[in-house]
Amino acid sequence: MRCWIFRILAATWLAILVAPVSGAEVRRSSAEDLLHLNFAEVLFEGKIKKGDYDKLLGLIGKDCEDRCPSSIFLASPGGDVIEAMKIGRLVRKLRFETYIPSDLPIWIHQQRKYRPEAKLKDAKMNYMCASACFFIFVAGIKRERDIFPPILGIHRPYLSEHDLRKRTGNQVMDSSRQVRVVIENYLKEMGVPAKYADLMFSTPKDHVRFISENDFESDFEGWIPELHDWLDAKCNNLTDIEKVVSKDLERKKARREMLSEDDRRMSKMLMDKNLLQGECQLQTMTKLREVAWKQFRDKL
Repeated sequence: MRCWIFRILAATWLAILVAPVSGAEVRRSSAEDLLHLNFAEVLFEGKIKKGDYDKLLGLIGKDCEDRCPSSIFLASPGGDVIEAMKIGRLVRKLRFETYIPSDLPIWIHQQRKYRPEAKLKDAKMNYMCASACFFIFVAGIKRERDIFPPILGIHRPYLSEHDLRKRTGNQVMDSSRQVRVVIENYLKEMGVPAKYADLMFSTPKDHVRFISENDFESDFEGWIPELHDWLDAKCNNLTDIEKVVSKDLERKKARREMLSEDDRRMSKMLMDKNLLQGECQLQTMTKLREVAWKQFRDKL
């Protein structure tokens, strides 16, 4: 059963579409925030509007004296698609990782101390990544959520009623075709499977199609394909069998199943290997980001 966020989403979505526009809050995570937000170093919360790119650029430029941020937690119901794509290209250029909310079960809400929605100003409205937020999320070079199902939604981009009233029918059809071309090109640039453009444009603007956990795992989760194989070759010392066992153990832990003695021994061995792999990936990606930041600054 989906959690509380989905039970209220249908009631709140139309309100989101007509609510007064206010830009997202963009801020660096505090030490306490990191524990809530999967250690993402920047929090982006709220409706996306023109000017949010400059907020993010100003934040990372101002707070990048010693250590530049490398990850962003996205909590947004959507907004301005063009601004979102602009932010997305900055995210990709600076080699950011992107994180989104997960559908946490009731027992997590009741027992877990560090809940991501606890750090949001308006969790009821923003504890999701939907509509235009999708375009920022897919720009991450590593795309992540908690171990639970992601709250990632898409629907058809649309013109506002104000813009529609100013255009003829022919102009609206031409605009729609142009919008589709722009979006298809962007998704291709970000390595998103082509089927998501069709899914997006087949979903009415006042509905949300949520990405299933299986589709998320196969099409989005983890390092983007062009980096995955490179990092695997450099850092992954797990055998194919160990990779399968690792996934199985993760699911058992997520379901709070009792582990056998063999499971516990395998879990310990995999943990040691994963620590070594993580250290290698961290060092490799740190070097990659240093080059990206240097190139970015040189062009400013």
